Amino acid sequence: IRVEVLGRAHTRHRFLRCASGYSVICGRRGSLRLSRCCFFRLCIFLCGGALCCLCVLGLLCGGRLLGFGTRQHHFLRHTSAERKLDQLLAEGTPVGVVVGMYFLPYMPAEYRFHFNAHNIAVFGKDGDDYLVSDPIAMEKVRLSSHDMIRARFARGTYPPMGKLYYIRSLPRHTPDLPPLVLRAILTNCNRMIHQPGPMPWVGINTFDYLGRQIPRFPQQYGPKRAALHLAQLIRMMEEIGTGGAGFRFLYAAFLQEAADVTGIPTLNELSAR
Repeated sequence: IRVEVLGRAHTRHRFLRCASGYSVICGRRGSLRLSRCCFFRLCIFLCGGALCCLCVLGLLCGGRLLGFGTRQHHFLRHTSAERKLDQLLAEGTPVGVVVGMYFLPYMPAEYRFHFNAHNIAVFGKDGDDYLVSDPIAMEKVRLSSHDMIRARFARGTYPPMGKLYYIRSLPRHTPDLPPLVLRAILTNCNRMIHQPGPMPWVGINTFDYLGRQIPRFPQQYGPKRAALHLAQLIRMMEEIGTGGAGFRFLYAAFLQEAADVTGIPTLNELSAR
């Protein structure tokens, strides 16, 4: 995967989406000439979801539609998880690993909180240290075996349970991208507009639901807890991106590249909105 800098929207996504980091590390083994943004968005939208919990699923299922053979594993024992990771690295396979952010020692203080759905790309091992590419870190970092196990088996909400995933095989043929790009766009629109149904916290229904809930925070939680809830919303939606707002920059970059792939200049105009 060839990475290109296509403008401000395309450069900002590097720090907004952890799961996209693995796609560029693993995709360099192949010959599909897409930026990591376009590859990641294709994977996510081809499987029909852009929620945080579906990001890894999107990379796996969408990757298969693009011709990549993928695999994922969960573990109950620390030794089995470490052995499998070391085996894949010894074979020269970059590995995507789901970790708890709180136990990553290189994590900046403002990002160090209990969040068990962070994705990092592990591409090598030097002695007892793993070589890691993390979109939050400006440079490649090292993570000791002890810290890696702590992060992979963090407890709490949605424990990662040592989860890892990787690409087993590359596409035999270059996929026909224009119809896949259009399919991804239509699938995303359908999911956002038509499929939420009566659920108020899915798709476009969320805007109305959250807008009605925020003014009630002081009465529900009191002034102090209301401020904490609001701060958490801003952090998750605007700073970190998991809540969805960070996807604006990713999707704008995706539409920019989609305009070149499909030959539809209107997509580039829509990206500016």
